Amino acid sequence: WNAPGRYVVSGGALSTMASRFGFGEKTGICLPDIEKSGFMPTPESYAKKGSALSGGYLANAAIGQGEVLATPLQVCQMMAGVARGDSVPRPRLVKMVQDVDGKIVQHFPPSNRNTLSFEKENLDAVRRGLYLVVNGGGGTGARASNSYVTIVGKTGTGEWSSDKSQYVAWFAGYLPYK
Repeated sequence: WNAPGRYVVSGGALSTMASRFGFGEKTGICLPDIEKSGFMPTPESYAKKGSALSGGYLANAAIGQGEVLATPLQVCQMMAGVARGDSVPRPRLVKMVQDVDGKIVQHFPPSNRNTLSFEKENLDAVRRGLYLVVNGGGGTGARASNSYVTIVGKTGTGEWSSDKSQYVAWFAGYLPYK
């Protein structure tokens, strides 16, 4: 159903957007043998199982549950993309290497992973939602609020154990809001 002001999200649109933010792929940091790619379901991955990325499966994937596997660094990368608004920056562990005299031996300049081409109204809506999580009075991230700087973010609950009986709470965000 797609009434005026209501949006229908398809499994393809969700997995494409997640891919633009780097979910389901290694970030490219200099730990190739340690870093994991995680997993973002796609319509194709569900078709191989004789199912469809729709209904409850789509709802679970949209909130990062079900088959979605993401590393903390991927979540940070996504938040950095929302904060920037125009692109997803490529994470880097080291800015530069200096010798004992302070001379720069090697420099690792910032680079972008993917360009984001959002409609301003859509980006503003996402940012407003992140604002309300922390600053909206009763939001799940209200404990991150402080009087020094406006923080925005998203809380979540991840499955911790293989039998899915234990969970871990997390928070990701950015500051300042503006």
